[in-house]
Amino acid sequence: MKKVVSLLIMSALLACSAYTQSASEEKKFVLQGGIGFSALGLFGTTQGLPLSLSFDYAISREISVGIYFGRHSSRDVLLEAFPPFWEETGFEYGYTSIAARAVYHVDFFGSKKIDTYGVLSAGYCIVSASTFGLVTTEEKTSFLTYGAGGGIRYFFTPNIGLFGEAGYGAGIDLLGMGISFKF
Repeated sequence: MKKVVSLLIMSALLACSAYTQSASEEKKFVLQGGIGFSALGLFGTTQGLPLSLSFDYAISREISVGIYFGRHSSRDVLLEAFPPFWEETGFEYGYTSIAARAVYHVDFFGSKKIDTYGVLSAGYCIVSASTFGLVTTEEKTSFLTYGAGGGIRYFFTPNIGLFGEAGYGAGIDLLGMGISFKF
């Protein structure tokens, strides 16, 4: 009896594994986390690497909907230091983006391991600012945002893969990459 149950469990696991090999599947979730390489520092110059996290749900084989969270920072120097008269002066900004995503999957390669897609997003960017040097006022300018781009995922196991995205706007760095988990 134990052998039969073990055989049934193994068969079910193999069947599920084979089924999940499809890169884009209906009623599946994809969680992605990554870093960006962006020339955009909305104000000033970008500090560090932008971080992103997205969560998508496939409502059909072609369409997924989801949410995006992103965080990055920049530094805007208004006045260079000139000792002994003044110190470096400016703003340090933090950007937190929250956006809805619509993803359209296109099977360019005919592979169950490769998922190519286009992305549209719309959301809100929360800007926080702090000052350094002679500036005494804080500047905050949060705003509505949108974006468009494309990406590719390669699943080297049925549920774990790598992704790359390129585009412009909310929820998309000019170039981003990271890891994807499908469940």
